[in-house]
Amino acid sequence: MTRSTALSLVVSLLLCACSSIDEQLEAPVDEVLRSEKPAGEVAYCLLEYNTGTLEEYNDGAYYIVWWENPYTGGVGLSFVVWRENAGSRIEVRNSGVVPGLYYSDACL
Repeated sequence: MTRSTALSLVVSLLLCACSSIDEQLEAPVDEVLRSEKPAGEVAYCLLEYNTGTLEEYNDGAYYIVWWENPYTGGVGLSFVVWRENAGSRIEVRNSGVVPGLYYSDACL
C-alpha cells in the first residue's frame, strides 16, 4: 500500500465517523465534570482550547461548544456547560474521531 493510499484510507474513515451536532448531543454523555468557575467562563475557555463553535442558550443557563471536522462539517467533540449553583457542570461527548482533541484542566 502506498503512502497516499494509506492516507486516503485514514481520511475516509475520519470523515465517515463524524456526526451532526444534533446526533452528537443525542449520544450518551462520556464524562461529567464539575467546576467552581461560572459556566460562561468554562465555555469560552473550552472554545479557545478547541477552536470550535459556541452557542449560548437561555441567557447563559447553558452553553454548547463543539469542534467540527473541517472537511465534512461533522462534529467530533462537544461540551454542554450548564450553570449549576455557584459553578458549572460540563457534559463531555467525544465520538473518538480526533484523538487528543479534548479539554484543558485550566478551563475547569
